[in-house]
Amino acid sequence: MSKKKQNIEVNLDEKKDSQGHQVQILKIGSDVIGEIKSLEDRIEANFRNKKTFNVKSVEEGIEKLISEYHLHK
Repeated sequence: MSKKKQNIEVNLDEKKDSQGHQVQILKIGSDVIGEIKSLEDRIEANFRNKKTFNVKSVEEGIEKLISEYHLHK
């Protein structure tokens, strides 16, 4: 018997941190799963302040955070 597919709400909110860097906050439902920070020379994806990944784009950061979320769910 297969499971029914569920629609999952994914939000990406933007803000600036205290150093002026652009930060995108990735949420699934009301649960914050990570942040993607655009620095001068790189982009970092932080998964719940436990793991940090260097990524090439914001889209790659979103994919990495969602895959880590599903891995540890």
